[in-house]
Amino acid sequence: GVNEVTCYAEDASGNQSEAHVFEVVVTFANVPGGFLSPFKHDHITAKAGSTIPFKFLAPSYSGGLATDLASGLRFVLTPVDGASDVGVDEDTFEDYAAGSTAWRYVPEDEHYIFNLKTLKGWKGVYEATVSFQGIVLATGTVTFR
Repeated sequence: GVNEVTCYAEDASGNQSEAHVFEVVVTFANVPGGFLSPFKHDHITAKAGSTIPFKFLAPSYSGGLATDLASGLRFVLTPVDGASDVGVDEDTFEDYAAGSTAWRYVPEDEHYIFNLKTLKGWKGVYEATVSFQGIVLATGTVTFR
């Protein structure tokens, strides 16, 4: 996020400069990329009505892995090329089908996972995107048949 910083300088005699205020943007040091298996080349084909695991590697801060993002992750499924609407406005996973899980971090594999329970009426190609505070962490396409 954006943070306001106030700085001033002081010499050994106690003389101080005027305060200088500026903004610093704090973000991830590394965002590994797309979804993990079962996605191949950022795409998966799945049967509508099935449960799909969405997994991606944890991004990192300068001091280590970002293991504390689960509650702030935003999952969006957007129809592409005339695919049927999934029945939700772009919002978090809670608006998707009953039976889906919450995002959680898996320490031994250093990734986040969310199991999406899809509906039988979902047909066509969709773009799946996961973000945290506007920063895209993983994106890929899903074809439902």
